[in-house]
Amino acid sequence: MSVDASDKMLKYALKERWNRRNEDAFNNWVIEEANWLTLPDDIHKPKEGFDAVICLGNSFAHLFDLKGDMSDIKLAIKNFHEMIKPNGYLLIDHRNYDYTLKNGKTPAQSIYYNSKHVKDIKTSMFYLGKKPMMVILDYVMDISELVGSFDRTDSEYTKKGRYHGIPVDHFRLSYYPHRLESFTGVLKKYLEKTVSMKSLAISSL
Repeated sequence: MSVDASDKMLKYALKERWNRRNEDAFNNWVIEEANWLTLPDDIHKPKEGFDAVICLGNSFAHLFDLKGDMSDIKLAIKNFHEMIKPNGYLLIDHRNYDYTLKNGKTPAQSIYYNSKHVKDIKTSMFYLGKKPMMVILDYVMDISELVGSFDRTDSEYTKKGRYHGIPVDHFRLSYYPHRLESFTGVLKKYLEKTVSMKSLAISSL
């Protein structure tokens, strides 16, 4: 099962499932709209739970600490844990924000985020007092190789809309800057009493 709160992301997932419907894995792929903060109410969990909950691509950092007490982040982790069967796995990745906060910059090329089209990432940070609350990344792209190329799932209508006018060669994303030590502390506090927890830290800039 895959879930997302974004209509746009759900649209692409549904299109991919349709185009590969002759493959068993894709034909049986369940896609649902769901919010991490209301996950138990949004989806139907198997009786014993899922083998794993996997949250990749730095997506968890899109959930901000708007109340300043980490309550939304803790609630999301609690809901993830509720979905997992005993001895299951919870896998969450995020950028190395410790490096970004320390150095005031984000590498355009790294082990994990290694796109040949990303030429530069301009980094801005927002603090509330001394606490970092948001990292803003402005991506500068070289899309010369992409102009005129399309995803095979795109309709002619979508192609016309996507490349009408001047192609976009920059975009902005905002994240909550999880620090490894504090985030690991939150995980341990809410999970170690109920699951066997092993911590593996991978520094991917």
